[in-house]
Amino acid sequence: IGQFPLWLLLSYLFFSMMIYFALTINEALLFRHFNHPLPYHKTALASFVSTTISHNIGYSIITGGSLRFRFYTVMDVSTMEISSFIGMHAIFFWLGFFLLAGIVFLVEPLPLPSAWHLPFSTLLPLAILFLIIIAGFYFAVFKKFSLKIHQWVFTVPTFKLSSALILVSSLDWFFSGIALYVLLPPSLGISFLFCLGIYLLAQITGVS
Repeated sequence: IGQFPLWLLLSYLFFSMMIYFALTINEALLFRHFNHPLPYHKTALASFVSTTISHNIGYSIITGGSLRFRFYTVMDVSTMEISSFIGMHAIFFWLGFFLLAGIVFLVEPLPLPSAWHLPFSTLLPLAILFLIIIAGFYFAVFKKFSLKIHQWVFTVPTFKLSSALILVSSLDWFFSGIALYVLLPPSLGISFLFCLGIYLLAQITGVS
């Protein structure tokens, strides 16, 4: 740590805080879809604790999901609403990723290693695929798509709320990329866009 200047460490701390701040905003916004708005300080605490533990331990659906059940049950949120919330939270988390990765891979289509033996050599096809997913989701928004499974009904949020959720989620991924980039030595000579592309590609390979 001593090799980093103070301003750089403060920058890293700031962007790390913005990552969690974006997640708390997303959580608060999502409750508006269920017509069950909660005080921000309560959702922020649940979001911060659940996210911090799930990011460090892993198995986010189990760790973060069970913690959210514990927090929101105390806040008189029904089990059905919490289950829907957790599912939609995951959906918008990845929709934000698809939007940001689609734009970054489109602008900076990084070459892929030939050892991967993929039918394409750059990230451009993935960019197109991700943006098609975003377009498909907005088609569902305009069609007011709903899915009913037994007593559980899934309805997509309004265009305005969906856009806000996707944008905030994209900012969360964007801040994560910046936090990584500021710690890289300048001698590497790589641009932020290239670094962000590598970071987003690493998330895909990590999941797969």
